[in-house]
Amino acid sequence: MEELLKQILQTQNQMIKTQNQMIETQNQILKTLQQHGERLDSLEKGQLRLETRIETEITDRIRGLYDFREVVNDNFAKANATLEAITGRIDELKEELILNRRETTEKLDSLDSSVMYLATKLTQHDMQLFDLKRRAK
Repeated sequence: MEELLKQILQTQNQMIKTQNQMIETQNQILKTLQQHGERLDSLEKGQLRLETRIETEITDRIRGLYDFREVVNDNFAKANATLEAITGRIDELKEELILNRRETTEKLDSLDSSVMYLATKLTQHDMQLFDLKRRAK
């Protein structure tokens, strides 16, 4: 019976050793899980910081794009206003040119009539002068 007790005691000691080894392994697993948990927490915090940074950068860039679009729209509006003013001035100048052409044409017609009248008078005077010279001879 003593031997049986020795065997039971030996088996019990082996079981205790195995149990201690299992506890050791469980502690190592627990420690590894804790490390992974800490690492996961760190990664989550880093991801949150990165998300916040990306959101901020994107928001700033979108704001910049809208601001740039406003500047471009303002420039287009100014260019359109200038173009309309130039177009209006061109229309005014066209009307003025047409009026000046009419006045010039009328003046030229008047001058043409006057020149023709003077040419006719000159011809008449030349004829009279010619007649006087012929009579004087």
